[in-house]
Amino acid sequence: MGNSGLVVMDQTDLELLLNYPLIHKTRETVDEVVYSGYVFDGSLDVEVLVKWGSCVGRYEVEVPGDTPLSKEIDELIATGHFRGVLEVLDRVKLHLESIRRRDCVRNIAGVYQKVLWEYAEFTKFYLNLKSCRLQEDLRKIFLSLTDAGSREHSALISIDLSRCDEAIFALTSYDLPQREAGTTLFEPSENVATLFDRFAAQVEYLQPYFDLMDELDQNCDVLDPEKPQRADPYRRIWLGENVSVQITTDPYNVFLRPDVRFLGPDRLVDPYRATLNDRLGDGEGWTCRDGVFRGLLDLLGLASFPRLRETVTRHDDDDDLLVAEGDCSVCFAPRLNGQLADVVCRNASCEKRYHVECLYEWLVAVNARKVLDGISGRCPNCEKAITCPVPVRF
Repeated sequence: MGNSGLVVMDQTDLELLLNYPLIHKTRETVDEVVYSGYVFDGSLDVEVLVKWGSCVGRYEVEVPGDTPLSKEIDELIATGHFRGVLEVLDRVKLHLESIRRRDCVRNIAGVYQKVLWEYAEFTKFYLNLKSCRLQEDLRKIFLSLTDAGSREHSALISIDLSRCDEAIFALTSYDLPQREAGTTLFEPSENVATLFDRFAAQVEYLQPYFDLMDELDQNCDVLDPEKPQRADPYRRIWLGENVSVQITTDPYNVFLRPDVRFLGPDRLVDPYRATLNDRLGDGEGWTCRDGVFRGLLDLLGLASFPRLRETVTRHDDDDDLLVAEGDCSVCFAPRLNGQLADVVCRNASCEKRYHVECLYEWLVAVNARKVLDGISGRCPNCEKAITCPVPVRF
């Protein structure tokens, strides 16, 4: 079977395809070889025609149009010595990159001027600003505003002075909750006012969410986060000794039923779970006609959230206790890497708490049995069966 139809690609053709896929050999004779297509340097593409002729004994490059660029490239190639078409194209691409860098340097003064003008106009006409400050190196703008609930919201606008395009302003830090993971609330913009308007609009939209978080912080004993921020969409609330509830809301759909998760020994948690299931199954379900906070209380079957200071009496001998309520029974601390001791022994006569990492490392050290996504072994305190999930960092 013959191979007359098989086209053999030489090394030059292969490297040309890999490095300049938009350049193609358009003609090849004994006396002349012609390549045409586009050279692209990442931001600028230029149409070129590269010819090698035996009569002149060198490469020639043509760029369509009588432009300064075509003259520059023509002179550049005419004075050079090249061993092949790849070296010619490399030299053209290098020249395009130098033009881009040169234009950026030329425009940097204009970028500085734009930043100063934007800042001056912005601070002059936006009266709802609480504070605004431009960093001395012109790379950051710190600003804040006050919302309808008299809450102050801060934001940082970073300025990319190296960019030659117009979108040099970007909101890179703010005290608002994110939407879905991996999404961006604010795209870069060519002016400060546009970014601020978007930020202010998000703050206004999130007012019901901020109101709910404030009510929870003011009327509950929040165990986690340790120092709640407005970007934190959850609160872990103390319900009693060794029992708590974690309430997670969707900031952008705050009137939807929040996610409710009880934490603690089963004997303490089960009554709360039963009440929650009864409320959801009685036909009424979730309602927030009287506000989301009131709706949460009704859902949990509470008139109000219990307060730690009202229900816990401190005894004189508490200072002598090795492990206080909520502390991990391995490291004797309430928090580890910001996390509370969430694993509770199911033995009703024990109910000791452990950080996931502490218990996991303890069980690994005593050769406990690994099961699926966790590990199963004996409680360090009572030696009854206990399981622990694999910590995130593992």
